[in-house]
Amino acid sequence: MHRFTDYYRILQVHYLAEPEVIESAYKGLAKKYHPDINKSENTEEIMQKINQAYEVLSDSIKRQQYDLEWKGKFYEPNSNDHKATYEKNDKSFSTAKSVLDEYFKNIMDNRFDFSYELISSIDKLNITKAEFISWQRAVSMVFQLTKYSCKIYLPLKSLWIE
Repeated sequence: MHRFTDYYRILQVHYLAEPEVIESAYKGLAKKYHPDINKSENTEEIMQKINQAYEVLSDSIKRQQYDLEWKGKFYEPNSNDHKATYEKNDKSFSTAKSVLDEYFKNIMDNRFDFSYELISSIDKLNITKAEFISWQRAVSMVFQLTKYSCKIYLPLKSLWIE
């Protein structure tokens, strides 16, 4: 059975990432895992995966073709039942909202270690706590989050949750 490779996860980028973000992620990972720099056992294998992911995601035509398959595997697990997606109870949306609120409040207060604890366990496989904190500190030197607002719109119910 063919095992599908998630190139977005390999490059540690969002599936909507702009080409510049993909290129920057590639360069950062290449510096980190290049066999001449990193002497770990599996760096050659890791670099092959990184190169393969970049080759596909940096080419707009290859990326479009890849995205069709990727969305079917990772993005829309319930694509046949859109109505059920919106019929989840308000409690689950409120819980998601409270997690986002806490995450961004911690970012605003430069409490990056607490924000890290709120990311998914899958994301934690891709970035260590130290890398996350270092990255957040670097971003906070350029950008300052001063205001955050989260509203959830449920189109089928025509309802805003604040």
